[in-house]
Amino acid sequence: MPAETFFLDTQDGKKLHVYRWSTGNPKAVLQIAHGAVEHAGRYADFAAFLNGQGFSVYAHDLRGHGKTAEDPKIPYFADAEGGWDVLLEDMHALTMLIKEQNPDIPVFLLGHSMGSFLAVSYCAKYGAELKGGIISGTGTNSPMLLRLLKSLANRDIKRYGHRHPSRFLHNLVFGTLNARIKGAKSPYDFICTDRSVVDAYLKDEYCGNTATSEFLREMAKGIERLNDKRTYEATPKDLSILFISGEFDPLAGNKLKAMRRVYNGYVGAGLKDVSVIVYEGARHEILNEPGRLKTYRDIAEFLFKKI
Repeated sequence: MPAETFFLDTQDGKKLHVYRWSTGNPKAVLQIAHGAVEHAGRYADFAAFLNGQGFSVYAHDLRGHGKTAEDPKIPYFADAEGGWDVLLEDMHALTMLIKEQNPDIPVFLLGHSMGSFLAVSYCAKYGAELKGGIISGTGTNSPMLLRLLKSLANRDIKRYGHRHPSRFLHNLVFGTLNARIKGAKSPYDFICTDRSVVDAYLKDEYCGNTATSEFLREMAKGIERLNDKRTYEATPKDLSILFISGEFDPLAGNKLKAMRRVYNGYVGAGLKDVSVIVYEGARHEILNEPGRLKTYRDIAEFLFKKI
C-alpha cells in the first residue's frame, strides 16, 4: 500500500520525516536505516513486497537527508560533537513509536550501507529492543584511514564550520567506489547494475549530494565501532543477524573481506545465529538489482523464521 508520511519529534526538537507502510495485523515490523546521501523513500518497492507478506515497514530520512534535512544539498548531522549518537537516538525514538503503535509485535532492523554501520552500533546499544538485525552492504576500513579522514574533517570544520560541503573529502570517501567497474558511465555506477536505477539516483535531488566534513567525520567514527570488539560484545547474544551483500559490492571489499570482518566480530563475540547471503554478480544496492525479488524473498524468509 502507499506510504503514510508524518514527522516524529525527537528529544532535541528535530522533526524526522517518517515513512510508514502498514499492513493489518502485521506478523512483524521492519525498521529501515538507509544509506549515505540517499533517502528512505527509495525503499518503497521493497516495503510494498513485505506488506504483501504480512509485515509492516517504517523508515525515516536520517538527519541531513531527504525531507528531514533543512537543505538536502547540505548533508550534515549536528552542530557539535556526537552526531553519530544523535542518529542512534533518533532511531531509538522511531523504535519506541513502532512498539507503541504495534504492541507485542516483534521488531527487526535493516541497515543498508551507512545504515548498516548505524545498525551495528544500534544493536550494541539497543539490541534488546529487537528480534533481529539485517546488515546490508557493509564493510570496514583500516583504522589508519579512518584516523586520517577524521583529522582532515576536523581541520575543515575548524576552518569552515559544520555545514560546509567538502568536495575533496566527499571524493576521497566515495570517489574510489567505482574502481573495479569497467566502463563506468557515472560516479555512482557502483550502486547497481540496473542502469535505470542509477539514472533515477542521479536525477533525484535527495541523492548524491556533496557531504559535509562533519558528516564524514561522524561516519568515520561510526565505522570505527565496527573495528572495536566491544561493539560486538555489547550486542545481545541471542540476537539473530543476517548479512546480505552483493558479490561485487565495493564496501564489502575484495573477496568480501571487509564484510567478513564485521561478520567475524559477531561470531567472535559469541552470537550463535549469524548468517550470510551473497548475491552473485550484484553490486552495492542489492535491493535494487535486477534480481531483487530473490533478495526480497530471502529477507522475508529470515523474518518468518525468526518471529
